Amino acid sequence: MTSPDTQRQVAVDCFNKAWALMEKQDGTRDDDDEMLHCAHASAYHWHQVGAAANRARAEWQCSRVYAILGRAEPRYVELGREATAKITDEDDRRLMEADLATIGP
Repeated sequence: MTSPDTQRQVAVDCFNKAWALMEKQDGTRDDDDEMLHCAHASAYHWHQVGAAANRARAEWQCSRVYAILGRAEPRYVELGREATAKITDEDDRRLMEADLATIGP
């Protein structure tokens, strides 16, 4: 069994790796695959040990990765919106809402 501290660190590391790949200008198919897997791995670990804000950010990242890949499946977009609505910090919530607004209905 993985300790909560290890799960938090893996969640952070995967989130940051996915973020770096999201910003990469000339990403390859392998980069896209890694970005997708890192986002899901981060979400998994945040769902195990994170607070509502961590889970919302993880859902946002999954939805954003799918949008970047041209696969904005409604299941992930809606999960991101639902989780974003639960963010209590107004500035954080506004940032998330603004980003989700860029990927359509």
